[in-house]
Amino acid sequence: MHSYDTIDIVFVIEGEVDLEQSDGVTARLRRGDVVVQNGTMHAWNNPTDARCVLGFVFCGANRTDS
Repeated sequence: MHSYDTIDIVFVIEGEVDLEQSDGVTARLRRGDVVVQNGTMHAWNNPTDARCVLGFVFCGANRTDS
């Protein structure tokens, strides 16, 4: 798992990918799906033998403790 001080926009161009979140929930994303993350702990996994192509947009963000 990893996390960055960014807001990430991720879109699936081809194939499928699993997005595992720090709470143990895994979301299966398919072509056309879009996810926006705000500095969350996560991991990526390709659950198939097929190619998966993702597009990413990263926007720098300042993390503050509440």
